[in-house]
Amino acid sequence: MFHHYKKKHSVPNHPTYKIFAIMAFFVGLGNAALWTIFPLIINDIINNDKLIGVYYSVISITGLIASLLSTYLFLKYSKVLITKITLSISILSLIGMTIVQNIWQLGGLDIPRAIALTIASLSLSLFIADVSKKKELASNEGKFYLYSNFGWLIGPLLGGYTAKTFGNESVFIVTSIIFGITLLYFLHQHLVIKNPHLHDEKEKEGLKVIIKNTVNYFKEKEYRKVFNVALGLNFWWAISFLYIPLAVEKMGFSQDIVGWVITGGIIPLVLLETWVGKIADRNGLKKYITFGFVFTALITASFTLMTTTPILLLIAFAAVNIGPAFIEPLQETYFFKAVKKKDEDKYIGIYNLADPIANIVGPTIGAGLIMIGNFNTIWIGTAIILLIFGLFSTTIKR
Repeated sequence: MFHHYKKKHSVPNHPTYKIFAIMAFFVGLGNAALWTIFPLIINDIINNDKLIGVYYSVISITGLIASLLSTYLFLKYSKVLITKITLSISILSLIGMTIVQNIWQLGGLDIPRAIALTIASLSLSLFIADVSKKKELASNEGKFYLYSNFGWLIGPLLGGYTAKTFGNESVFIVTSIIFGITLLYFLHQHLVIKNPHLHDEKEKEGLKVIIKNTVNYFKEKEYRKVFNVALGLNFWWAISFLYIPLAVEKMGFSQDIVGWVITGGIIPLVLLETWVGKIADRNGLKKYITFGFVFTALITASFTLMTTTPILLLIAFAAVNIGPAFIEPLQETYFFKAVKKKDEDKYIGIYNLADPIANIVGPTIGAGLIMIGNFNTIWIGTAIILLIFGLFSTTIKR
């Protein structure tokens, strides 16, 4: 979801690298402002904690469809053109959300937004891989996420204070303006990046290509491990960005405090991800990914011990992201190291299925846990699942 996110040396001397890093900042800024308040907006409309997870799961199905669709789109159309179109759709959808009256209208506009942003995010990931040398990929991915996380550092405060001052729905306007700036910046660059697949007629078989690529991807043991790492991290983002804002609000705090908590959770990512990318280039990925899952699981479980000390719990809600800081800059690195260069465009969408699947499964599990218990039940259940992903990550050989 941060989806999406290292190193002071070895930045590619490529004229377009800075373009995508800056775009990562703006996309992160817009997403952060939106997602800080969006759970509260849905809660205002539905007025039922238990159904919020169900809404997220339904919307995330569209992200799954978008990821599958992208494995065909990136073979047939220019990533530059795709990025322009998807950012435009996102802007229009967000503007329309300012006048919705019910959950059906919100969902009707949220679906194209989710599809467009999923594909736009995949485009940015591919652009970064295009301008990076293989041996420097971990550190370059880290710098990309560093820029994105600077956006996430500011965005929650922007969303929180905007919502408190002008109302929750005002974040739709703020986010659409930020994405509009992103689009104008991208258009101003006049990029022309060659797609090696555009003239390959064998790659233009539509649905057959999607099915074939999906089957071939999951045949490979190493690719399945890559998928599991992304699935585990995205499961955490799905749970944390839905239920931590709700938990803060339930504790009686206002929207600006929600923003501060989310911003606090980005600080570990900003401070650590460049360093993690640097040492992973030297020492491999496995130990850092495993540590990330185990640490996140233990701190999440400890939330249940802090319910009588609100300030301590707010700090823990932020500090828990020390764990993801060891996973996030390496998940796409793992993908690009495992997959052959010629297969990146056709497999990036399959790999990214981990994001929408996590956003379907995560809120569904969260909704089930909160129905049989409370927020403590969610934290314990999430911790157990993260430990399982940590166990899987010990089999990584890179």
